[in-house]
Amino acid sequence: MKIIILAIISALSLSAISMNDIARTQLDDTLNDSRTARLKEVKYGNTEIKGLEVLCGKVNDKNTYGAYEGFKKFVIINKNVNIDNNKSNSIFEVKYNSNCK
Repeated sequence: MKIIILAIISALSLSAISMNDIARTQLDDTLNDSRTARLKEVKYGNTEIKGLEVLCGKVNDKNTYGAYEGFKKFVIINKNVNIDNNKSNSIFEVKYNSNCK
């Protein structure tokens, strides 16, 4: 009986998709090399609108020379990717602050 329960738990944990996997898939077209991108603090965002999917976190992507650029905040709203470009970007800040805090 214990073996059956352990087998079921193992199968469920292997089939589960993590938030990092979801974020990496969504970020794929935006990043230089999504396979090597480092993600942290990935979480579901705050939303009170039914059907709105929000994912927030930080991503460290490689530049065209192959060096990591440093972690940047991102917010994905219904598969629409927004990454902080470290410039004065009030639109990004509004999206991030209203969905990710």
